[in-house]
This record gives sequence, C-alpha cells and structure tokens, in this order.
Amino acid sequence: MSNLNGSGSEKSSLSDFEAQLQKLRSQQADEDLTDPVQSVAEAKPLPAPAGEESTVAPVEQESVVTPAKEESAVAPVPEKAASASTELPANPPKNTVRKAKPRPAQSASTQEPQRKRAEGGSGEQRKRTEDGSGEQRKKRPATAAAKPQKKTAEAEKAPVKQPVRKKSRPIDEIEDDDEYLEKKRNTPAKGFFRFLGRTLVTILATALLLVVGLAAAIIIVCRGPSVSARNLFVNSTNETSALKTVPRYFLPNDVVDSILHPVVEEVEPDSFVELATESETLAKAEEGEQELVVVSEEAAEQELELIDIKGSTFKGKMLIIHDPYKVKLAALDQFGEYGIYLTEFIEKYGAIAGTNAGGFYDPNGMGNGGTPDGLVIRDGKLAFGSLYSHYVDVIGFDSSRVLHVGDMTAQAALDLGIVEGISFSAGPVLIQNGVKRTNLGGGVNPRTCIGQRADGAIILVVLEGRHPDSLGATYDDIADLMEEYGAVNAANLDGGSSSTMVYNGEQITKGSNIVGTRRIATAILVLP
Repeated sequence: MSNLNGSGSEKSSLSDFEAQLQKLRSQQADEDLTDPVQSVAEAKPLPAPAGEESTVAPVEQESVVTPAKEESAVAPVPEKAASASTELPANPPKNTVRKAKPRPAQSASTQEPQRKRAEGGSGEQRKRTEDGSGEQRKKRPATAAAKPQKKTAEAEKAPVKQPVRKKSRPIDEIEDDDEYLEKKRNTPAKGFFRFLGRTLVTILATALLLVVGLAAAIIIVCRGPSVSARNLFVNSTNETSALKTVPRYFLPNDVVDSILHPVVEEVEPDSFVELATESETLAKAEEGEQELVVVSEEAAEQELELIDIKGSTFKGKMLIIHDPYKVKLAALDQFGEYGIYLTEFIEKYGAIAGTNAGGFYDPNGMGNGGTPDGLVIRDGKLAFGSLYSHYVDVIGFDSSRVLHVGDMTAQAALDLGIVEGISFSAGPVLIQNGVKRTNLGGGVNPRTCIGQRADGAIILVVLEGRHPDSLGATYDDIADLMEEYGAVNAANLDGGSSSTMVYNGEQITKGSNIVGTRRIATAILVLP
C-alpha cells in the first residue's frame, strides 16, 4: 500500500480499519484452536511504490471460516477495502486518498457463496489447512466426533417416522435385468395360459400333419401302381359305417362301383362248385341228404377250448364249444329303442362267454343298436322282419342244434325248422354243406364268424383289426380259417367296431372303437 497523505480524519479512519483487522485476526487465532478448519492466512505486506515508504502495513483479504452450522458474529470484511492496495494506481496523486465505500448489508443468499469461497480459500491456504500442525490434527477429530454423538443420542430418544418407500428390486435382479423381466412375465396366471396355448398349438399342428400325411398315403394307394392295394382299400372302407364315401373323394365313381360290384365272367359249369339253391336245400333236407353234422355225445362232454389265432395281417381268439346245446342266439326283448352291451346279454342269461351276432341299423356309424338289420327268429317264431322278404346270410339253429347257413326268406328259414336265427345283410356265407366259397373279396377289417364241425362242435372266432399289430382279415381269410379247423357250415357275422368276445367276465379281444364297445341287438352266448 502506498504512502497516504491527507487530513487527520482520513488518517483516523485508516487507523480504525487496521485496529479492526487486528481484532479479527486475534479472534480467528482463538477459534482455530477448536475449529476443524483453519481459514485465516498470514497477511503479506505489499511492496511500496518506488521511492516511497509504506506507512501503513498492507493487508490481504482474509477468509474467515465459520463452522458449517453456526454463523459468524463478525460481519465479513469488504473485499474492496481489503484489496484497495491492488486496485489503486501505482503513483496516485498527492493529497488524494481513495475512500473506502461502506459495503451494504448482505443477505443470507449472498453470504452463502462468499462463505464457500472463504472455506475453500486459495490453493496455498487449502494446503496449509489440509496439512495443519500435529496438534490441530489431533484436536479436530475429537471436536468433530463430539457433535454427531450428541445428535445421535438425541435422535435415538426422539421417535423418527420412517418414510414409506416402494419395495426395490433385489440387487441380483438389477444386475441381471433379463432374468428379472422373465420373472415378471412368468406369473402363475400367465404361465398357465401360456402352457394352455402352446398345448393347443401343438395338438392342432400334430392333427394337421396327420391329416396331410393320411391324405398323401390315400393318394398313393389309390393312384399308385398296385391295383390289389387300391381294391383292398375301397372294399375295406366300404364295409365301415362312417367311411363308405372316402374312396369317392380320390377315385371316380365308376371306378369305385366297378370294384364293389365286379363283373363275373361266364365259365364252364363244371369248372367250379355251384352252391345249392334254396329249393334244392329244402328238398335235400326233406330227403335226409344234409346229414353232414352229427352231434357226438363224447365230444359234447369236453370243456371249452380257447385258442389264440394269428395270421399275416390279423390276430384274435377262437372258442370251440363241443356241446352245441350250450350255444344260444339271444336278442332284445323289444326292438326300436336302445341296444345293450354284450356284457349285459351275458349277465342277463348267465352265460360264461359270448360274441356279437347280426347287424343293426347304423347310419353313419351313429346307430344305437336298437334296430336289427335283417331277420330275427326267437323260439321258432319270426320276432323281427318280413316272412317273404329275401335275406342274405341267414344263420340259425334247429331243434337238434344243427347250424343252417344260406340266403333265404324268413318263411324258408322257418320251414327248415330254425328255432333261433339272425341274419347279416352284408354276408357272406363262407362254407355251406362242406363246400368253401372262394374269391369272396372284402377289405381288411375286424371280423366275427361262426361255424360248425361235423361232430356238432361250434366254432366262434373274433379277429381284431384297425390296429398297428392287427390290421384285420378279408372274407377269404376267415373262410380259410374255418376250413382249417374243420367247419362244414360257416358264415360271417357283423364285424368292424362291433366285433367283441367276452370270456369269464373279461373282454379278451381288443375292439377298434376308441370309445369302447358298442350297443348291439343280438348276441351269440355260451351257457354254463
């Protein structure tokens, strides 16, 4: 600060300013003994102008640091007054003194930035404050630690209301956000519906693939090079109730009709065995020429035989009943309502075994088994059908338990002495009077048939079909089977999903219907 010349009042003001500054330095030195921050730096004298001696010791602005939560009782030193020496020109005119303008009172908002600057200080001040003396470093922790301990003790006494916060995500979920989102998506309800949707999609896709694959297989069979495979497919589907029309979607109608109703070429009469007509059969019966079956009393005393049957495309069961008097043709008490199951027939008559028998009205496979398809003779009387209608494949027992088979009217059957009989419109007769029919055709399906040996023993056969391990049998297959086991008269019965054999209260053959056995109108039972 340069040498100042002026009146006595001006010198007095400068002396007061220096006294006040000295007082502030003394207070700050006392406070540094307990305050954790030392913010007052030693004042350095400013150089005097050339050729003049400084009469007033120059003073730098000092930063007064107060505790963080206590306000200083001393007003801050005006910055312009503290730095007056730096703002005055190097050679001020004589008899001129720059008066320090009084600084207006500062508000709290204005004092806050100044306090922060005072706390920070210059780089040299911060360095001295951070380093400090060993004595000051020792005193600071004790003073600083005392205040928080006092506040903590008071805070523990006073109840503190904790703010309600939302439940935050766990740290591991925050670190792995994909896993957290997956957990959010996999709620129980969403998981159930997702599983249900995927299951339905899988089922629909599988069904579609099966339909496409089945259609492709049918096209190969119908349009392929094998004529026998095509004819077998057409005959097999035609014998079902629900699939009769399937071949017509893949083949022209005239081709299907030619397969189902082949034209028989004329051949020499002696080149094949002609079956007897209805009138010839009756005449031979009156003349006693049809005594092919003679019931043996010794054979009748033998027990039932249950035989496993297996062929190239089929498997099944055969029952041989040595006493024909134990075989009964049963029918519903009333027709037109609902049929009953084979097990119900067996329970009603107290039988030990049984099979299905004649056909029943079954439109599109939806029949209830209550209406027979053909005639029914019970106790020597016509129970269902018309006396003079011609029926195909009539099967019946006379009073001597001789089995009669053939195509005839109901009246002709009664004239033969049939007391229990049924018919199956699809036929055919397999063996008649010891002569086997050939070239019967038919598709590969489940079969039920009945025959009688020359000793009077009754043969009942049920062959499984429409399964991977047993496709079924043709008419020629069961005709050969009956001939092999010695039948002299044999005929085909209702087959398909109705083919069932029960023995000792247990169904011993596997049906082709996925919903179980069907209701039927007639049955062949084996009595104890």
